[in-house]
Amino acid sequence: MARFRAGAGLALRRLAQYGLDTLLVVVAALSVTILSLAAVVLPAGVVRLPPQALFVPLGALVVTSLLGTLWVDVWCPHRHGGTTPAMRWLGLRITTLRGGPPTPRAYLPRRLLLQVDTLFLGLVGVVLIVVTPCHQRLGDLVARTVVVRVRKAAEDAEVIEVIEGEAAEARTPAGEVTRAVAAPTPTRRSRCGCGPPASPARSPGAS
Repeated sequence: MARFRAGAGLALRRLAQYGLDTLLVVVAALSVTILSLAAVVLPAGVVRLPPQALFVPLGALVVTSLLGTLWVDVWCPHRHGGTTPAMRWLGLRITTLRGGPPTPRAYLPRRLLLQVDTLFLGLVGVVLIVVTPCHQRLGDLVARTVVVRVRKAAEDAEVIEVIEGEAAEARTPAGEVTRAVAAPTPTRRSRCGCGPPASPARSPGAS
């Protein structure tokens, strides 16, 4: 039940992220289209405007939509640590299953399969995010990526730092310092295989 609630919460957050990123692209495309339409209509007037002139704003709409989509879903995550503009606002980040940054090649299938994930008002993607072990939509499953909560990772890192500090103060009767070594939740290997494999345990005093 806890995993279901976590998946549902992440799915709602990712729906909001998709809506905000799409809104950015739509606003940019409409702005460029209106400007190009004005540049065509104002000099000649509506009456004398040839029909073929309407291809200019139409082409501007298509090109701006395509470039805006690639900028939001491919270029921004690649250049800004796995985050789109809306992901930065909502505290989300794209990583590989091993916790590293995805390659540009991984972002392309994620974007292409987003058309499938958004079918039925996004129901396909929401169901997959809720039921899959790592809360992945279809694009994530194919690209072997996962979306994690950035704020949650920071909170886990703070807790781990406190635990390691307390463990460093604890001493054995022989005077040896014992430390508890842990890893943040987003990079810990879970049942779904997310995160790098655990490193072998080190004995006290080992170099």
